[in-house]
Amino acid sequence: MDTFALTPEYTLDLSDLTRTVDSVSADFTLLDLVRMVFEAERRWPGIAAAFDMGKIDAFYAEVTSERDADDDDNLHYLELYWSFDYDAEVIPRARRWNRRRPKGKPRIPDVRDTPGRGTMPNLMSFHGIGRHWEDKNIPCDDRENCGHHRQYGISLTSLNNLAHLPIRMDTAAKVYRPALRELRHPIRRLFRRLGRIGRPLLARWDRRLETPVMTIEVRPTLHTFLSSVLWELTFGGRHPDDRDARLEELRKSCEEAREESERGRLIPLDDVLDQLDGMFDDEEEAE
Repeated sequence: MDTFALTPEYTLDLSDLTRTVDSVSADFTLLDLVRMVFEAERRWPGIAAAFDMGKIDAFYAEVTSERDADDDDNLHYLELYWSFDYDAEVIPRARRWNRRRPKGKPRIPDVRDTPGRGTMPNLMSFHGIGRHWEDKNIPCDDRENCGHHRQYGISLTSLNNLAHLPIRMDTAAKVYRPALRELRHPIRRLFRRLGRIGRPLLARWDRRLETPVMTIEVRPTLHTFLSSVLWELTFGGRHPDDRDARLEELRKSCEEAREESERGRLIPLDDVLDQLDGMFDDEEEAE
């Protein structure tokens, strides 16, 4: 197999795009990757846009700037990994119940994972790995493990605060049991009703969800490697200013939601979903 390793000294060669990345050196950082594409853009104008980073100059300026003084050290490294997603299917009986349920009764989930049918995207997912944040409202059953292996989204993070982090690659594509079906399994509900006696049985049942039923080794090509990272970095916006504007919108929305909550003016989620059900019913009748 035609493979090679990514190192900080590597210079992008177009003939390598179809080659398989066998490994990534421990000192290969996000700065090295963005610099590689930036230098390639100087040689072949337009190559960065092919990786969905048409504003490479702006991102390169950001990734090479000084790290923010108040940036914390929550993140330890960045990780590329494969994800398998089950298709979702509607539960007709549950949907009918939600439409006709008595006033005041809570909704029940009306979708579930479809066993035997799902999708593994062509691109790998890309996120940050770091320590567990200090929040008593966020449970962590294994403090030692999630104290150092918590997952962080990075699509809205300035690159100057990510530049120093090494990139690691998890080539094991794992397929897990359909979670939505498992969580509503009748035996699992029985364990919950047993209270203290059922807790260890429930914990053992839930551990099944964390154990893959199948693992496939998939090493990406250089094209997939670069596309996966750069797509995630531009997910929040095609330019750093676009990303920052979206982040500011989210902050304002959160602040408005907090203020509305304090005034007691938020609409319960069940009411919103009921309105959506009514819209779907109207569309089905129109068809």
